[in-house]
Amino acid sequence: MLKSFFSDPLTFLKLGFVSILQVLLYRCKLKVGYYRRDAKKWEESGIFFRKPKVTKERVLIRNTGWDQAVVLFGRHFDLEQDIPDWHFNMVTKSQFNSQQTPWCDISDFDKTRGDIKSFWELSRFEWVIPFSQRPEYVERLNCWLKDWCQHNFPYNGVNWKCGQEASIRVLRLATAAIILDQVSTPEPALIELVKVHLERIAMTVDYALAQNNNHGVSEGAALYIGGSWLESQGDSKGADWCRVGKKILENRAKKLLAADGSFSQYSVVYHRLVLDTYALAECWRMHLNLLCFSEKLYRKLCVAVNWLYQLTDLTYGDAPNVGANDGTNLLPLTDASYRDFRPSIQLSMALFAKCRFEKETECSKAHLDWLGVCSPKKTCTPQESFIFDKGGFAGVRKEHSFLLFRFPRFHFRPGQADALHLDYWVNSKNVLMDAGTYSYNAQSSLYEYFNGTKSHNTVQFDDRDQMPLLSRFLFGHWLSSHFSMKDINGVTRLEAEYRDYKHAFHHRVADLHETKLVVTDTVSGFAKKAVLRWRLPEGNWSVSGTKCFSEVGEIQITSSNLISRCEIVQGWCSLFYLERKKIFVLEVELVSAGSITSEIVF
Repeated sequence: MLKSFFSDPLTFLKLGFVSILQVLLYRCKLKVGYYRRDAKKWEESGIFFRKPKVTKERVLIRNTGWDQAVVLFGRHFDLEQDIPDWHFNMVTKSQFNSQQTPWCDISDFDKTRGDIKSFWELSRFEWVIPFSQRPEYVERLNCWLKDWCQHNFPYNGVNWKCGQEASIRVLRLATAAIILDQVSTPEPALIELVKVHLERIAMTVDYALAQNNNHGVSEGAALYIGGSWLESQGDSKGADWCRVGKKILENRAKKLLAADGSFSQYSVVYHRLVLDTYALAECWRMHLNLLCFSEKLYRKLCVAVNWLYQLTDLTYGDAPNVGANDGTNLLPLTDASYRDFRPSIQLSMALFAKCRFEKETECSKAHLDWLGVCSPKKTCTPQESFIFDKGGFAGVRKEHSFLLFRFPRFHFRPGQADALHLDYWVNSKNVLMDAGTYSYNAQSSLYEYFNGTKSHNTVQFDDRDQMPLLSRFLFGHWLSSHFSMKDINGVTRLEAEYRDYKHAFHHRVADLHETKLVVTDTVSGFAKKAVLRWRLPEGNWSVSGTKCFSEVGEIQITSSNLISRCEIVQGWCSLFYLERKKIFVLEVELVSAGSITSEIVF
């Protein structure tokens, strides 16, 4: 860290002194063994949930994904035994035998074992939700929970490594209690399970807050929900956790959610996670009849849900794959696709904006019903063009198209080098797309590809990223830009520019017509070359001169000076965590300063 600090001290100053100090304290405590605890035995051995006494059939769309399979990162895997192995990586088929190792002695990034998240995923308790939705599966639910406890003694092993992972387990146990109507009368074993998790979360919550991301929100919600649950059952310690959790939720909304609804991580998937977390906390508050949160928090959440609403395609529910994507879907209450954002938007709209979609989907309605939330009568306003200046997002809607323009506005650390990226949608199809994330612990070439400039619809200078990578999750020399949007005779023009840390300059003008997109990129200040990339949808793509075409569309390239290369190459796309597929990418190269105009028709 010291080497990175001296190479770019301004970036570290932007992170904030308190945050840096909290991270350093956490790392020092790890080194001296401060967090090490003796392995703890579970005190309760009874059932966790009772089979409900069903008086009438509850007919709701539910999550059937776990009936005969395992669902990891939105993908289905065969379940080869009655109860899964909690330390087996079903993606890479590898084992993590760490049950006797204190969590603080386990590395987050071990090249021999691969991505630690693929070991965590089963222990995020996603299966708790679908098992609780069917009375005949409650016995299976108890069986899996008991087995998990027997193979994951607190606080040893990989599944106790992260406070946020413990928080997600608490949140999903609470969701199951709502579904089974056992919030007020929980089983002692369940309360004991929640309490042990809260002790782990409280241990390192300051480190979570230092990240200024979704971790603090998740852990604050778990402390609030779990603490109030314990307090309702007569545990005095629960009141302290509840108070701390509520304070964290208020603070995170104030600090991390901007006035226009932008979230600190500049990510569609993490934005959904934050909304779902606050929505669940509000549902829980209502079930236990707790005091309301502040009006300021509710106002922030109202604009935050509008942010995700404006970016989402309401026909199919998908949204641009911008920002980091770790595969999280906190509330998988139905069989809606992992990439269908409408159920989450509808839930937060109902709770915080007191409105609903004009055309509600069956999954969105069921999403509300499972959590006991009434669908409002008021319908939300239609989607429109927008500028979310605090987060660096602008969007334009025409009758059949949607254009998202990404410009740098970094008040928090950027997750990807995606300045001036364009995401283009025609008839609800993402025709020019973002690559996604793939993995936080992939081999270096893949990690650098998915997080770097090369995987976006923008210009790359001299084969380097727009910002230097100081550490795994930290870019340096954060970019800034001017941005404008205006209408000119029915054509919407979006315009932005930046100059990077090596003085390369990129100015982009995007003109969205009713039937085409025209983009002009002006570049200068680079040493050897500037490469413009357009990440293409599926199709039989070919290049003839400076025209790229297929049965689905075409891109005509012109330039103010000589184009040294115009060809189709292979690229990658990842819509689901730890899954990638090959795509075609058009690359246009200049070796001297000039401009490139792309006329794009789909």
